[in-house]
Parts: sequence; structure tokens; C-alpha cells
Amino acid sequence: MEILPEAVVDRSDDPLSLLLVHGLRWLPLWALAVLALSFTRDASAIVAAGGVVAFAVRPSRLTALLGLTGILASLPAPLLFGAPLRESMAYTLNDFYPAADPSWGFVADHYLDGIRDLVRNNLEWLGDHPVEALVLVGGFLFLPFLRRRASAATPFLYGAAVASLVYVLVVPNYTAFRLELVFLPFAALGLASAFMLLDRPLGVLSGRARTRAARARGRAGAA
Repeated sequence: MEILPEAVVDRSDDPLSLLLVHGLRWLPLWALAVLALSFTRDASAIVAAGGVVAFAVRPSRLTALLGLTGILASLPAPLLFGAPLRESMAYTLNDFYPAADPSWGFVADHYLDGIRDLVRNNLEWLGDHPVEALVLVGGFLFLPFLRRRASAATPFLYGAAVASLVYVLVVPNYTAFRLELVFLPFAALGLASAFMLLDRPLGVLSGRARTRAARARGRAGAA
């Protein structure tokens, strides 16, 4: 059964693909990968969210274990070291100075300004880096076209992609697209999907060209 785009599955050895293609024996590797991600970068919630969405859309034993182990594996790091979301948001929105009153009210009052600044700075950065803009933004926008080539992994990918957007927006911190690198896996899949969409018409055109060339050679030989 086809699960991910053919060009991705044929040589893919990441834990998610191994789990979805080959089954539960790869579940420990998936859990270890999420656990490592939670300690090296606080982005494990993205893949955990993808697992939850996969279960919500396609409930099964496999997707239930995918979501549950993703959540459990992403918890040790924040439980050990703390994850003060409100304080982090207030600190960032106060221009990286400790806020006198880091309350949710302070966050609400300054959040929209922070989002506007983030969007403006990111647009300026993308304008100065057109190649990166094409890869990251263009690839991300082509992600929905995976629907034609994917099945079981699609809910996970879409859920994780939305979670990556939330991850960037929840604490609006301009980093010259360093934090936005979480978009890269989805952008890569989107670009692969775009190239596969082009493959069929290009293949048809190439086949017609070969046919015309063969006919021309035949007429030349007959002459």
C-alpha cells in the first residue's frame, strides 16, 4: 500500500516512515527520535501534534500508539527543565526585557504588535533571500498536493505542518528564519509533490517527441 510519495518512501529511513510502512516494531525508534528532539530543540510538540491528528482522522491501534508515544516522549524535557510559556511570551513581547507584570493580560495587549513585527521582518527577509523564499514558502504551499500521492501519512503531515505554524506564531520572535526551519521538512515534501505533478505532463511530452523522432527516422530510412 502506498503511504508516502514514491520518491520519498523508496529510500526513506526516518522513524515515521519506517513505523507507518513497516509497523509497530519501529515504534521504539519513533519514540526515541521524539525524545531526542524534545531535548535538542523544543519542537517535539510538532510531531506529537501530528500523531494526535493522525489518530483523530484515521483511528487505529497504530495511530493511537503513534500519538500516545509522541506525547509521552515529548514530556520529559519540559518536565525536567520547565516550559514557562507565559513568561517566555511576555519576555519576548517586551523586547527581550523582563516584564514587570508577565501576566496573560500583558501578553494579550502586546501579542498582535508582536505578530505584525514578525510578519513584517519575515517578509523583508524573504525579499532579500528569494531562493530560500521559493524553497520554504513555495514548498510549504505545495504541501496540499500530497493528497494525490499519500494516504496513511497525510493526516500526520498536515497536522504537524499546522503545528509548525503555531510553533512559530505562539511566541512571535524574529530570528531571520532560524525558528522557521521547522517548515523545511514540509517544504521539501511540497516541492517533491510539485515535481511529481510536473512529471506526468513532461513524460507525455517526452514520449510524443520520441514518437515523432522515430517516425522521422522511419521516413528517412524509407526514402
